[in-house]
Amino acid sequence: MSLQLADIQTWLQEAFPGTPVQLNRLQDQPDQAIAINIQGGPQILEGYFEESYLIVRCRAAADADDVAEALALAVHQFITTHDASQQIGSTYVLSIFSSSGPPTYSGWDVDRRSIYQGSYQLKVAT
Repeated sequence: MSLQLADIQTWLQEAFPGTPVQLNRLQDQPDQAIAINIQGGPQILEGYFEESYLIVRCRAAADADDVAEALALAVHQFITTHDASQQIGSTYVLSIFSSSGPPTYSGWDVDRRSIYQGSYQLKVAT
C-alpha cells in the first residue's frame, strides 16, 4: 500500500494545529501555511518496501521572514525526530530522514511572503 498524502496531512495538522496543512501547493490564503506533496520513488525488493519523497514548503507573511523559517525548522524537527518505524494513517513507515538537510529559503511568492522548503525520504512497507 502506498503512502497517502491525506494521511501525512492529518499527521502534520495534528502536530501544527494553528497552521493549515495544504495539499500539493501553497494556496493564496492564509499568509502562514504548510504545503506538502509526495513524489514516488523506486520499489526496493519488490513487495517489501518502497521509497517516497515528501516535499514540505512553509510560508509566512512578508513582514515575518523569521516566522517562515521558524515554522520550517519546527516542521523539520518534528519530521526528523520521527525517524523510527511508525504508522501514518494506514501505512507503516519504516524510516523518515531528511534528504536535503535543514529547510532552505526558496524565495517569495507574488505577495512577497517568504517560503522555505525541505525534502524528506520515507521508506514505507508495501
